[in-house]
Amino acid sequence: MNEFAVIAIASILSSNIIACVGVGASGLQSEKRNFLFMLASSLALIVSTIISGLVCWAIYKYLLMRVGAEYLKLYLVVLMSVIMTFISRWVLKVATREIFFLFEVSYSLPIQTAINVGILLIVDMSRTFLNTMFELSMFCVGFLLVQFIFYAMHEKLDNGYVLKPARNVPVTLFMLSIVGMILYVIQTIF
Repeated sequence: MNEFAVIAIASILSSNIIACVGVGASGLQSEKRNFLFMLASSLALIVSTIISGLVCWAIYKYLLMRVGAEYLKLYLVVLMSVIMTFISRWVLKVATREIFFLFEVSYSLPIQTAINVGILLIVDMSRTFLNTMFELSMFCVGFLLVQFIFYAMHEKLDNGYVLKPARNVPVTLFMLSIVGMILYVIQTIF
């Protein structure tokens, strides 16, 4: 049980760093964000991360480790992340036109791909299936927590009456302080 607690803490904190960077990058187009878009894009990222993690774990465990080609993990992770990001883009396109428009306008495709690659590179694929899936799910929980926190405080911190380059400065500073605190906690724990 102690191993699962360490996995949960490390995964949630690590995914918060990845999510803060992703949310901060997509926060530049914050005037186009709404709750439905945040929820749909977050769920698309979570589903694509879980499915690509499952496929990457199976290929890594049963193919790459058996032939001694563990160094191909990077190519596998990038390939699966890109494929699943385009599939989630297609699902959003089929689901609703408004969310797909916001997805395209806010540059969510490269951000989602980078977040997916970052999560899958950190996950230890050599563990058992249960440990790997638990770690992936904790990454997704941490990412969803950051999305909800940033969405809740977004309207209060974003000033719409300033010049466009100066918008989201409070959100960016808050994001950097959260990343600093998370890195401090990770350093003291491990």
